[in-house]
Amino acid sequence: MSAHRIAILVRLKVTVINFVLFYALNFYLIQIPHEFIHTLFYSKAFTNKKNKLVFFNKKRIVTTELEENTNTWLMILSLITPFLLFSILPIVLINNIGFDIYLYSLSFANAILAIL
Repeated sequence: MSAHRIAILVRLKVTVINFVLFYALNFYLIQIPHEFIHTLFYSKAFTNKKNKLVFFNKKRIVTTELEENTNTWLMILSLITPFLLFSILPIVLINNIGFDIYLYSLSFANAILAIL
């Protein structure tokens, strides 16, 4: 194997390891602001006892629970906003500034979190 091919394989290995590490880190760290944004759209977000943030759930660090009826459009907006901020916006930034493994792992982790 030539030195050039070995260098390419080493860079690929480092990139994959970086992606996996940053994906795992982002998956857990992005949960808190992700769920906080959902909570901001609830009526009386921080004073209503029916709506709450639940920490250390089975699958996640934090989840939100809504136990009241709300406006349909407000609910749709609350569900879409974290996805737009943490998944679509990094993709737009990647498109404008060039590929960045950190932004890509953030976008990927939030997209997975959004469907769980």
